[in-house]
Amino acid sequence: MKKGGDLVVTVASQAQTLNPHLGDQTTDSTLSKAYSNSLLRFKQDGSIAGDLAKDWSVSDDGKTYTFTLYEGIQFHGPYGECDAEAVRQNFLKIITDKEYSAVNRSEFKGILFGEGPDGETLDPKERITATGDYEIEFSLANEDVTFPSKLTSYRTAVLPVEALEEHGDDFGSFDTGVWATGPFTFESAEASGPYEFSRNEEYFKETEAGQLPYLDSVTYSVVPDGTVRNTKLKTGEAHINPTVPANKVEDLEKANNVSVLSMPSVERVNMYINWRNVEPLGKKKVRHALGHASNREAIKSVKFAGRADPAWSVFPPWHWAYDESSVSKYPYDIEKAKSLLADAGESDGFSLEVDVTNQPKFVDIAQILQQSYKEINVDMEINPKEKGSVWGPWYPSEWDDKDEKEENREVGPPSDVEALIESIGYGFSADGYAYLGFHSREYFNSSFYGDDEVDAWLEEARRTQDQAQRAELYRKVQQKVTDFYPLIMQVWPHTNQGRRSSVKNYIAYPTRTPHVEKVFLEE
Repeated sequence: MKKGGDLVVTVASQAQTLNPHLGDQTTDSTLSKAYSNSLLRFKQDGSIAGDLAKDWSVSDDGKTYTFTLYEGIQFHGPYGECDAEAVRQNFLKIITDKEYSAVNRSEFKGILFGEGPDGETLDPKERITATGDYEIEFSLANEDVTFPSKLTSYRTAVLPVEALEEHGDDFGSFDTGVWATGPFTFESAEASGPYEFSRNEEYFKETEAGQLPYLDSVTYSVVPDGTVRNTKLKTGEAHINPTVPANKVEDLEKANNVSVLSMPSVERVNMYINWRNVEPLGKKKVRHALGHASNREAIKSVKFAGRADPAWSVFPPWHWAYDESSVSKYPYDIEKAKSLLADAGESDGFSLEVDVTNQPKFVDIAQILQQSYKEINVDMEINPKEKGSVWGPWYPSEWDDKDEKEENREVGPPSDVEALIESIGYGFSADGYAYLGFHSREYFNSSFYGDDEVDAWLEEARRTQDQAQRAELYRKVQQKVTDFYPLIMQVWPHTNQGRRSSVKNYIAYPTRTPHVEKVFLEE
């Protein structure tokens, strides 16, 4: 093992923020692994391990979680020790400061704030307590088996509240930077990249080989074009490309001193449709027709060189919660699609304006769908846009109070926004795929699906310890969601991550997020 070295990682798109509490882009998550830690973390196999917490326990009734922190954890800069009270203040900031707009705030509604099971008002200041200098306790109003997975999210990373208050809205900006606890500290950044981080000399983790991290620095370079990312990997200008286009894998594997790690991913490519406000998308048979007219095999073979799986359901086919028997599938069948349109009174077809993130992956998929939809007289117009703006209408301002207002289930994108082709990475948690994606009052439910029965099943799953019982609840969710079909699911791409042979100790995750804490370079 050799200490030192300056690692360069390419990313496909710009970051939106360096404040992990506010992050909602892939690159936001990627950068967070360099500079921050959460209480817990996911391992490569999907199991949960400690991050800031070295140990934790849960009470017999499943409502009280107690975490023991590593001692001596220091925040970056002048912000002192990250002890139990600092962790408490971090979560109170996320939960109680509504104007702060922490993305994952709603995750704690009903268990740490909001209305309790008996109609009582929950006070997070009483439910989150520092029971020792390095021990923090969360007392949940309801049993929630997904609580540990919530604490793995980069959006719950522990930040120094003093820094948040000192810098206000500038915290996490590219001019101001970010302070946290991670293996690397903020050095400099431009909005369009690069984003530069240097070794945290006071990092709290170590291995038998010594204190982490091993690298001197990590630089993230924004390179939207997949071919250019590969070229930089071949020439040694970059060391890791976590998003190798599938059709470039074979070429990259032929290069000297480069290898590619491939595995099923947690990302699903969807065509989101504004069925709430745009006709004829509100008709279920029209949505089914679009499903049958989607040539997933062409997408898989042409765009992903066979390295993808058709997407039929809430969960990927490798996930324990996936249930083949309950899923309604819509295989490519043009005659079936035409028949469904005729039954819906739309035999003459219609026009469809689709926004697409301006990256080859999404533009190419859109063009394949454009050709197949033409066969059922659906005239699809493609509008490429920047990633930072394309999601805006699917998280409209009317949903600011979505976690509190029942009527928000009726909100959808504006009527002049018809469809979007994009992808979402879900992580490992079944709750992440199901509750976050399809509960009527969940911020990340960009399908705008809402159903009382499904809501009840999703909420019950959060209170159910037995995995077989949870699987039965998720079976019913899959059955109902895939029949209603509020979004046109396309494919689950595999993750293909390229690295130089000089990169050691690098572990590829299905999430595509590069973990650089233990990486070193051996030139």
